[in-house]
Amino acid sequence: KVFFFFFFLCCCFCVELKTAVPSPQVNLCPTCVKLMEESIEEILNIIGNGVIVGGCEILCSLLPSAWEQIACDLICDYVGIEEFIKIVDDVDPEPLTICMDLGVCPINDYGYAFLTYLAVSPKIGHIGTEFHILAQFQVVNHTGTGSLEAVVIPPEGFPFGGSVLLDDLAPGPYSETFSFRAEPNSEDPFPPGTYQVICEICEGPCGSKHKHSKIWDRNTTTFQIE
Repeated sequence: KVFFFFFFLCCCFCVELKTAVPSPQVNLCPTCVKLMEESIEEILNIIGNGVIVGGCEILCSLLPSAWEQIACDLICDYVGIEEFIKIVDDVDPEPLTICMDLGVCPINDYGYAFLTYLAVSPKIGHIGTEFHILAQFQVVNHTGTGSLEAVVIPPEGFPFGGSVLLDDLAPGPYSETFSFRAEPNSEDPFPPGTYQVICEICEGPCGSKHKHSKIWDRNTTTFQIE
């Protein structure tokens, strides 16, 4: 069962790596980012309890689900238990930065991309409308690991949004779509008015102050809820 789960995990996330940075044969970057996003607090708690003796197998076996255990074991075995603990415990919990420092997400400080188009459809909607944010961008220099982030700033309330992992992209045009439905809740009341959309394309995580992180380009647009 473990073999078939490992095979499934690899098929889901397999992309050939083409950087000069040492990389595993299987692209573990998306798996690592997902693991750190969902399990970093549990991993830090396990490390805080002094689980080092027994190595990666013992540490990762304490995670609650099978996919977490297998993903953790793959990544931990790749870098070694001491390096895994050192990096995970040293960096403030920023999932993508951790995975870049672990060496499972490629790094290329000479990568570059810029936004070519940003629009929201529909431009005007009502409560219950599904909106789509289309971002198109051009990769100029082969990237290591980056991110594309869209943040919506409402006329009242808290900003919300999402991000997409950009992993080892060759030069050329690309596009991503972020979608959401304007269904009011306690966190997002979706009041009528003009909403601003800020889109950034970055090396590493957008907004991070860590090394190998910077904003390549930024664009803005608006839409309305009546």
